[in-house]
Amino acid sequence: MAAVKPEGYDYEFYPPADAKYMCPVCLMVLREPVQTNCGHRFCGACIQRWIREKGSVKCPVCNIRVTETSIFNDNCVKREIGALTVRCPNAAKGCTNIIELSNVESHEQQCEFMFVRCANNCGTFVYRADLAHHMTYDCSRRTVKCKFCHNDVLYNKEESHRLECPDMRIRCQLCEEEIPRQKVFEHNKKQCPKAMVTCSFEHFGCKTEKLNLPSAATPQIMSGLSSLCQSDNFLRTLNRPGVLSSGASSVETLHSEQCCFEADTAQPQFGSDLLSTTSLLSDQEFQEELKKKTQYNAIMEARVEKLERLVEEQGARLKYYKQCVESRFCNGTYVWKIKDFFRLRNEATQGRITALHSTGFYCSVYGYKICIRINLNGVESGFATHISLFVHFMKGEYDDILEWPFRGRITLSILDQNDNYEKRRDIMETLEANPELAAFQRPTTSRNHKGFGYIEFASIPQIESSTYIKNDALFVKASILSK
Repeated sequence: MAAVKPEGYDYEFYPPADAKYMCPVCLMVLREPVQTNCGHRFCGACIQRWIREKGSVKCPVCNIRVTETSIFNDNCVKREIGALTVRCPNAAKGCTNIIELSNVESHEQQCEFMFVRCANNCGTFVYRADLAHHMTYDCSRRTVKCKFCHNDVLYNKEESHRLECPDMRIRCQLCEEEIPRQKVFEHNKKQCPKAMVTCSFEHFGCKTEKLNLPSAATPQIMSGLSSLCQSDNFLRTLNRPGVLSSGASSVETLHSEQCCFEADTAQPQFGSDLLSTTSLLSDQEFQEELKKKTQYNAIMEARVEKLERLVEEQGARLKYYKQCVESRFCNGTYVWKIKDFFRLRNEATQGRITALHSTGFYCSVYGYKICIRINLNGVESGFATHISLFVHFMKGEYDDILEWPFRGRITLSILDQNDNYEKRRDIMETLEANPELAAFQRPTTSRNHKGFGYIEFASIPQIESSTYIKNDALFVKASILSK
């Protein structure tokens, strides 16, 4: 059974949710809403945690005494909230769907912009839309067919499989013919024309070895020998003492005659066939060499593809490390360059991407981690008239040794890009942290749901008609000073 979420819904509601659906504890839209006897609504988990952690049985809003028996599920409001529409949680990644809150989980199961783990267990996460392509062409554990045995093997095991594949073609070291690995022994034993084999009359005592070349005389000799062996007289002769030794010498004589016969037979043809044989051999060698080169190129191409993927992964990793270094050593002053301003402004106006978040940065090497949020079409009272600007605290590496809640001063600026430095007029506001607000508490998620800043930071006409935008870019600056 899935664990109950500890807080309200942190989705981007479109249109924005009514304030009556907000939980006074977590400041988000109610999840599993309950109502107290005093009429206030809370997330079920939030009010239970409030009572448990605060040791209080008073309503967080009006301080009227509440009891567990006076808290009841508000199913009517739950249905109303379930019918509210939100942007897909993957909107920042490109999904443009607007769905009912009750259908968010089912949508995420099929959203093409959702990060999913590769089903082949290669450890890679990709967009669901790219999963099929990844599993077919990029996954290191994808299935490929061996071109020799045609069995299915894992891509990352293909080279090791070729070292033991029974149908992998191996070049004979004697005749240089390519034969399947499983037939190498038989080839060397019986078929290789350059292998040394014993004489056919070895059983009669001949110890001579020769090349395994085909001979025109051999069938007749073997046929005669077979007839001779079937003769009763020959068998009786073999049984007499001393006959085997004389038979061996006779076989040696016969063998030498056979060799002479083969030489005499082959000699007349040698001169006439030399040119054609040389031509045929050259063509065979060319085909074999071409085949070797083709196989070699295929292996090299596979390795190049692998190296290209490694370079791409290393590039992404270096980019990540660069961002980490820049965010770590900004000394509390961070400048965010927002490119493609007018395109992003248009998307905000149309409601596609209403909020942008900067990369997280640290106010010191071992300090608080923060990011900037900008709404290019404003929110609430600044909607469509002002740019809204906020800061959000994020989970950092050193939160355990920092003082919480945050106490300090934050200055937000939109920088003037006028070529004349003396005429520059940055738009600047400084805020003091309020430790009582949720925005300055230690983050329990990757980024605090609640931010703090200015709903009406700068009017949109002022920004667009002046020198705050140059080369389609806007610069936002944040300076953090902790106490």
